[in-house]
Amino acid sequence: MSKIVLVTGATDGIGKMTAQRLAADGYEVIIHGRDQKRVDQAVAEIKKQTSATLHSSVFDLSSLADVKAGALDLLKRFPKLDVVLNNAGTYQKERQLSKDGFELTMAINHLGPTLLTLLLKPSLKSSPAARVIFVSSIAHNRGQMKQGNYNFETGFGAYEAYATSKLANVIATHKLAEAWTSDNIPIYSLHPGVITTKLLKIGFNVTGDSVYNGSNTSVYLATANLPANSNGEYFVDSKIAPILALAKDEQEADAFWTWTMNSLQPFLSK
Repeated sequence: MSKIVLVTGATDGIGKMTAQRLAADGYEVIIHGRDQKRVDQAVAEIKKQTSATLHSSVFDLSSLADVKAGALDLLKRFPKLDVVLNNAGTYQKERQLSKDGFELTMAINHLGPTLLTLLLKPSLKSSPAARVIFVSSIAHNRGQMKQGNYNFETGFGAYEAYATSKLANVIATHKLAEAWTSDNIPIYSLHPGVITTKLLKIGFNVTGDSVYNGSNTSVYLATANLPANSNGEYFVDSKIAPILALAKDEQEADAFWTWTMNSLQPFLSK
């Protein structure tokens, strides 16, 4: 039986290439996006490249209610999930709020994917080789953890908000890896490289490496037979790499994780 992988933000860029490569490797791939038309288009394009089974999932990661509805639909359709690859991301030049009142970068890059992961745990537990991957960034090294200002109510900067959301991915990886050890569901985070994507052009107005190379570490973490001591680690170029000291500061990480779980709690309860 084929392994099933969910790739969020798979309608373009690194996510689409990752989905295409995993499909070519024989995985059943769930193509996620927030727009049905673009998801259908991505599915059609990838089908031209491979004979793998493809599925679609449409919901908006910026809305926690939408994430919950999407997760419940996935649980119903896929009682077993082998990989959840949280690839979707955004870079917001100005401070905007989600429907739930969270700064939009933090909502899409951290809160939505974290809620999705927590809700999909039952399907992950049904797989003997499940794993979760967060696409973070080297930008996490510039992230800030200012208690009482995780939403950037004061002092918003586009890069600081993006970097902090990527630091949040690293912290979520550590916290979930710790919490899920007994469930045998390892969690990993990664930096894909400086890749020519829509996000890079919008956020930084520069170009970088190919999306194929940008998908390398995601594909590696989704498919490789990784040692147990790699659980919770951050990868660059398919190798474990150091993280910002702030991510390892238990007091700061605990405070941020408490805020995260409190923010998500209304959507985790039945």
